[in-house]
Amino acid sequence: DYHHVKLQLNAGVLDSSGSFDISSVESGTVNYGEMTVRNGTYRQSGNVQTYVSDNIALLGGTLNNQDALNIGGKSGNFSAGNSLNLAGGILTNRNLLTQVGGSVNVTAGSYDFGTLNKSNGVLSNASTLVITNFNQSNGTAANSGNLTIGNADLYGTLTNTGTLSLTGNVTTRGNLT
Repeated sequence: DYHHVKLQLNAGVLDSSGSFDISSVESGTVNYGEMTVRNGTYRQSGNVQTYVSDNIALLGGTLNNQDALNIGGKSGNFSAGNSLNLAGGILTNRNLLTQVGGSVNVTAGSYDFGTLNKSNGVLSNASTLVITNFNQSNGTAANSGNLTIGNADLYGTLTNTGTLSLTGNVTTRGNLT
């Protein structure tokens, strides 16, 4: 029972293959240099601000994020300063992904996001990715896999060499190649 625990954790690297559960912690902050989930479950708490200064890699298992992810800086309750690499496994909260910089890379597995708000950085998909609402005000997106976009408001660049399906209203003011 961690309901009355206030957590302060600083670690250079978290490389998890088991169960790491801080979901019932009352409050606190967690700072990692890098975070890798290979198997098992990492369960984040909505009461604990989690910041990974470099890279989050989901290679297998489950990343149970109670809060939406922010990539490219320290913002919100769960963020990474540099990149999010999705290469298998389950990401539980896919309602909103915010990218203000850095990179989001999908290299294996299948992922879907309700909304991706992207103001800068690089989105790269080499697997299967579905985005219901894609708002890109700057930066680049590249698809060499299977990308399905519902509604979109696209500035910046979207380059496709794979399969691109547009299923809703798409406005592009940038370069669509």
